[in-house]
Amino acid sequence: MCKESHVLISTIMKTKCINCGDGFLPKSKGYRRQSSQKQINEGENVGEALENIFDATFSPFGKATDKYLCHVCYGLLEKTRKKKKESNVAENELMKRTVEGTYISRKRKRCVNSPSSTPRRLKKSKDFKEHILKKSAKKITFVKKAVMAIQRHDYESAVNILFRSSVRARRQVLNVVRNKVKKEVGNYVKNSEAKHLTKETCETFQWDSVISEINANLPVLSLIIHSALTTQRNSDIVDIQGDGTCGKLTPAYGTLMYMILHLRRRKFNIIQGFNSIQMYKSGCSQNVRMNDSIVLEFL
Repeated sequence: MCKESHVLISTIMKTKCINCGDGFLPKSKGYRRQSSQKQINEGENVGEALENIFDATFSPFGKATDKYLCHVCYGLLEKTRKKKKESNVAENELMKRTVEGTYISRKRKRCVNSPSSTPRRLKKSKDFKEHILKKSAKKITFVKKAVMAIQRHDYESAVNILFRSSVRARRQVLNVVRNKVKKEVGNYVKNSEAKHLTKETCETFQWDSVISEINANLPVLSLIIHSALTTQRNSDIVDIQGDGTCGKLTPAYGTLMYMILHLRRRKFNIIQGFNSIQMYKSGCSQNVRMNDSIVLEFL
């Protein structure tokens, strides 16, 4: 195309709307038109928005090749960037205003005849999608992240997000755990029978049955004590092995649990009784608060 034709087309695009073809009438405050380089929202200008709506590739926008929209088309373009329902209506209205022979109509025809995307357009589309994803990611609050985790049934992640991101949520999570521990300990203390220290109970005592009963009736408390005694590498040192043998810290775990229960009700004293007998047999002369008949029975 000759230089004179370029100048003519450039002049037309500066005096008429590139969509509807309406001419710009000079007013006291200048032309009522909007440049294709104007930012319509964050990360997107008017030209890029038009490319996305009309599915067309425009020439690079610059000061020498600047193009303009009339105030009516620009108003519809702004509405396409709002709510979905209003956006669809505005987009249809904007397309209806496209007149044959205008810059946008020619570009649309060219893209229909050769639908393959150019490298520049693919790059712009990819960059725009990445920008939208980054922008939407910034707007996601920790509450939305927690809700999304719950929708995926990933409750552990949801609790971790709330526990890490909010002091108020952290307090309420701890309150839930505290109330659960109080309730389950109270129910177990109230409904369980006392185990009396006799020669028969000593001979038949097994940590396996004791630990199993504690874990079944005090799941939250037992999990807390278990976690405090173990690490990720040696989590089995508290558990009863498959062949019935105790882990390295199984007796310590059972003793701690019975000490806690003993502080709530004196009837949970069988482990304390075992310890008293061992201390007496080792030469302890202090009062162990046990009947002499019981002590002598084990000597």
